Amino acid sequence: MIHNNYKLLKKIIADEKQVETVYKPSEYWRDYSIRTTKSILKFGLSDFRSKAQILKGFGDVLVENPIDVFSGDSFKERILLKILNNNLFKKYFLSQYLNFIKTRNKQYLTYRNLYCEKLLTEWFDKFLKNHHLPSTFVGRPSDYLLYNKKKIGISYLTAFSRINCLEKFINFKKIESVFEIGGGFGAFSHSILHFYHNIKKLFYLDLCPNIYIGTQYLKFFFKKSVYDYLSTRNIKKIKVKGNKREIFPICPWQIKQVNSKVDLFVNFASFIEMDEKIVYNYLSKLKNILNKPNSFLCIGLAKTKRKNRIRQSRLLQIFEEIFQTRPFKIIPLIHSYNNNAEENIYIFKVKKS
Repeated sequence: MIHNNYKLLKKIIADEKQVETVYKPSEYWRDYSIRTTKSILKFGLSDFRSKAQILKGFGDVLVENPIDVFSGDSFKERILLKILNNNLFKKYFLSQYLNFIKTRNKQYLTYRNLYCEKLLTEWFDKFLKNHHLPSTFVGRPSDYLLYNKKKIGISYLTAFSRINCLEKFINFKKIESVFEIGGGFGAFSHSILHFYHNIKKLFYLDLCPNIYIGTQYLKFFFKKSVYDYLSTRNIKKIKVKGNKREIFPICPWQIKQVNSKVDLFVNFASFIEMDEKIVYNYLSKLKNILNKPNSFLCIGLAKTKRKNRIRQSRLLQIFEEIFQTRPFKIIPLIHSYNNNAEENIYIFKVKKS
């Protein structure tokens, strides 16, 4: 079971209030953060991947009750919640609707399994021959794929798909250190550390309360190798030491404290949801961290009609401007098991400045 550490969560929340705006959630993530924090304090983390109140927006959860995803922070939402939580409304209207959603979700999982069974064999069977899968079901995800009678959480399948693509152009056996921004609850970081024991150092940065969830999640697997915020908040410089495995889940404002060089940086989907000034700030700090000979920088940009905080073309322009290089490979990726979501992964090779 994943342990709760409310002292850790409350300390992160308190410190976040004191930092510059550039290190706080953008408008896109503000409501998510409020709702998720309230829900963690109410439910804890034992089954967090089956609770839309906690994981909707950055994990493998299916929504069974739309009320769950309201933060109740605005006046409009508070009025709406009062109506929806009325006992008569629940009895005569909402209960039938919720039963329909539950049935629909079951049908969705069944039909998706059938649809993906053949599509996945194109790459996943080969991937399984080369990799022993980690446990993907801790936290009890409600959104999963049944493959060869084995349940695999969708967030992990996405991580495996990305790793499978990157392995064709990056020799992970030579990678010793990784930095991830926007890792959600930690599926990619967990996977890459599980597959490659030569990766000894990992920095994992995300917003509050996501970083709290990821910290406790990675602690479940890697125990004392995880150095949480309480152990690093008062350190002026966060440095890696020796050859033992060290995992540093850090808050956004702690990127200024990182005083180590890494071989690989990854970000999937979240840069596009940030304000330009936030992206620029992160990348300007990363320039010094990605300062080893032939470091790699990888970003995944989803193809979507949704209005983003920053245009993809502008985001790539910022990368090229700061790192003075262009992507040497662009990999189109279709997540067939996730509503055929399309993503381009851009790989840059960063030269030592």
